[in-house]
Amino acid sequence: MTARQLPNGWQQLSDRSDSQYTPECISVLQENEIFIFGSNLLGRHMGGAARTAHRVFNAEMGVFEGLTGQAYALPTLDKDMHPVTPEALRASFHRLLLFVLDHSKLTFYLTEVGCGIAGWPIEDVRDLLWKAVRELSEEAYELRAMPTNLLIPKRFSKS
Repeated sequence: MTARQLPNGWQQLSDRSDSQYTPECISVLQENEIFIFGSNLLGRHMGGAARTAHRVFNAEMGVFEGLTGQAYALPTLDKDMHPVTPEALRASFHRLLLFVLDHSKLTFYLTEVGCGIAGWPIEDVRDLLWKAVRELSEEAYELRAMPTNLLIPKRFSKS
């Protein structure tokens, strides 16, 4: 039987040090670093990490998903400020992972998206992130790996 091999650009979480996870508080970024925050489908970045993304990292109002400034919006709330569906959140994670893999010169800090104002349980968000990983790479999923340039919160590590 052949040992599983990770695709290029992926790193097992077991090979990461504590400094290779998203810190609890981010107030300054280097030029090549990106802050990933939970947004709403109106792109109104008024509270929580979204407010920080807008005020500190130049996330543009009206942009509900993707990169603006040094911030990447990931929708966790719909237009009525209710949590998006699990399928919608998983699909957003999928698009994020593709974007991260396509921008290997940048370092991305995923915050605990959806676990604040949106009210998602950490376990649910973590599981949806890992479902998105599995869609891209069964090997990465089985070996508990993330894109090398994506730092995740410790609590999003696969249980």
